[in-house]
Amino acid sequence: QIKDISEVRPGFGNQTFAHLLKKRILKDTDEDLAFTIMYNNHRSELHLMAPNKRIRDLWIAGLQILIDRQARKSQRDLIKEENWILSYFRLADKDKSNSLSKRECRKLLTNSLNVKVPNDIFERLFQVKKKQNFCFFFFW
Repeated sequence: QIKDISEVRPGFGNQTFAHLLKKRILKDTDEDLAFTIMYNNHRSELHLMAPNKRIRDLWIAGLQILIDRQARKSQRDLIKEENWILSYFRLADKDKSNSLSKRECRKLLTNSLNVKVPNDIFERLFQVKKKQNFCFFFFW
C-alpha cells in the first residue's frame, strides 16, 4: 500500500541491483531505468526497471505525489482506492492463486492498466524472478 512506502530511490544503489550487474543480467547503462521502492520502514524493497529514463522519472514523481496525498486522505478514500486496484488484480488472477503468472501479469499490464513494457524488459524481469526466486508481481 502507498502508506507503507518509506522512500523511492532512483538508480542501482542496493545489493540486489549490484548482484544483477555482477551476473550480467543488467548493464551499467540500465541504471537510468532502475528505481527502488523502500517500504515497511525501510525493511523491505521492491526493485523495478522502466523502459526508459523518462518513464522511470514519471513513476518516481507519480509515486511521490501519491505518497504526499496519502498523508492527507481519509480512511474512506483509502478503502475505495484499494478496492479499485485489487479488483484488477483479482480479475487478472485467472487461476485464483493470489499471485500473477507471467501471462496474467502481461495481460493485466497491457489490457487493464494500459502500461506498455517492452518485451525485453518484461522478459528480463521474469528471468530475474526465476533466478533469484522472488517475485516482482504479487498481491494481498
